[in-house]
Amino acid sequence: MENKSCVYCTIDLAATGEKIKNLLSESGLSVKDLCEVVSVSNQTVYRWINGQAIPSIDNLVQLSEIFKVGIDDILVRGNSVSYEVPELYIREVSASTDGNSNN
Repeated sequence: MENKSCVYCTIDLAATGEKIKNLLSESGLSVKDLCEVVSVSNQTVYRWINGQAIPSIDNLVQLSEIFKVGIDDILVRGNSVSYEVPELYIREVSASTDGNSNN
């Protein structure tokens, strides 16, 4: 049985937070301004800036529009981890989802 190789990339929270902090500074917006535009709390933005959390997909889209950059310019990749997924597992997952596309 053959295994499939997969790669999992992590997000570097600290570097992403620093990137958001720099984009915020370059834009001239305050944290309060950003909170109002994105409709999140001060605590949420500070968690992003301090590398304790990353923005949701919806928030990333908003940030990319506000800062006029791509989402990939906001997120900073961390380490990549490569791992093998057994073909048997892939077939089992595929079989269990066949015909369940309405879920």
